[in-house]
Amino acid sequence: MNDKEIRKILIAYLQTQGMEMRIYQEKSIVNSICDLMVVTDQLTGY
Repeated sequence: MNDKEIRKILIAYLQTQGMEMRIYQEKSIVNSICDLMVVTDQLTGY
């Protein structure tokens, strides 16, 4: 599996969790890049 396939599966899984969320891809954080960022009442990076 490549990055694009894994990301697609992870996003689909997260969307089934029934929470309101915002999903950002390739988000720059200082000198790093977060592949997938999920914002709910907390911030989670993958």
